[in-house]
Formats: sequence, structure tokens, C-alpha cells
Amino acid sequence: VDLELRAGDVIVLVGPNGSGKTTLARHLNGLLRPSTGRVLLEGEDTADRSVADLASRVALLTQNPSDYLFERSVEAELFLTAEYRGLTPEETSRDVDGVMHQLGLEEFMERFSWDLSVGQRQRVALGALLVGAPRVLVLDEPTRGMDGAHKAGLAGMARELAASGRAVVVITHDREFAAQVADRFVVLERGSVVVEGSPWEVFEERPTYSPVLWRATEGLDIAPDKRPLGPGDISIDGKGTSGGGSQW
Repeated sequence: VDLELRAGDVIVLVGPNGSGKTTLARHLNGLLRPSTGRVLLEGEDTADRSVADLASRVALLTQNPSDYLFERSVEAELFLTAEYRGLTPEETSRDVDGVMHQLGLEEFMERFSWDLSVGQRQRVALGALLVGAPRVLVLDEPTRGMDGAHKAGLAGMARELAASGRAVVVITHDREFAAQVADRFVVLERGSVVVEGSPWEVFEERPTYSPVLWRATEGLDIAPDKRPLGPGDISIDGKGTSGGGSQW
């Protein structure tokens, strides 16, 4: 896989089960290490970084939000992340308040996370990951359990995060959501990138995506960015990655 993820972009990984989407995502934050090639985060080889260091810079939201929820209340979940990332009291207050407002979590702040719906827990888990402002955000099936309104809100939030200088990676089977949020599509099959480009370019190469892409990308004008790697950028350089296939 040879791929560049640039700060300011929303990249959507699509492909059938077993194509390697989740395996690729786990290479970004060091949960898996490449057997060949390299993964560069802001120009630095991730092989030289600990998983803990990478996790503070590359936040991964997996398909099961309950994996991230441990505390007695939603507010406590966010404070736990702030403590883990070593934020000062001022930074903690700023980040927690900002995330609460951004994701509409104020009404749940005193609730026990396990009493919430799946979609609500997904928002809480996402909020916990956003505390501390990681440079890269990887969302694995983020719309699971969400209704249309919250999907639209998540799409807007992903684009706002990208506009603030982060790289956002979305793994999803929700093609319409993907088309609405993507700057670039990366189509994986059997561990290889088979198509990469704007939604329109993928539309031309993969006609099976055409119904939702035609609807959802109307009016978008997205051109590939050839800037050199900078803050928040990731480069994956190699013929393959370790991990034994997708974790779906």
C-alpha cells in the first residue's frame, strides 16, 4: 500500500470485508507495525515511536464504542482522556467544554455512558478521543447506530476537524455518508489500493458507487493536493503491511 494522508483532508477508505481497511488503520497509530515499508507521521517513522506516543497523536475510534467507556459519567470519560494525555487544568477545561458543545453532549454529562443508546455512546467515545486535539483522527464505522440527523452532524464535524488542520480518516460501509464527507476516496481490495481520487474520479472508475455518489457529491469540486508532507500528514510507503488481513 502506498498512500498519503494530508492535514486538512477527509480520506474515506472503502472496500469489501477483508480488504484491509481496519488493518491499514491500525498501522497508523502503531497497533500494528509494517513488515515491509514504512509509516511516516509528520515525516517521522512510526517504528521509532511508542504506541502510547502515537495514540496521543493518532486517535482511533473502533467499531465498538464501549471499548472506550469506563467512568461513572460522560463528563468523567472526557476528564480521563485529559488526565491520560497530561493536559493542564486550563487545557482540560477548554477541551472538555469544547468537545461537549461540539458533539452536543451537555445533556448527557452526568449520565452513565452505559445507559445511553449505541449512537449516543459512539458520540461520547468520539468526544473522549477529541480531548487533547490529536493531529490525526481515524473513525472506523462512525455512523453505527446513528440516525440521519446525527450522521449529518458527524459529517459536518469531520469537515470542521479537517479544516482546523487535522487529517481525518473514515472507514465505512455507509456509502452515502462517505460521499458526503470525503475529499478523497481510497478503494481497497485484498490489501491493495485499486482506486484513489475524488468522489467523482471514483465514480468514473467504479460505476457500482454511482447512485450514492451522484446524489451526495453534487456541487463538490475537489482537486488532489500535492503539498509536501507537513504537520498532521501521514505517508505509507511500501508494498504491503503486516497484520494478516482485515479485523472486520
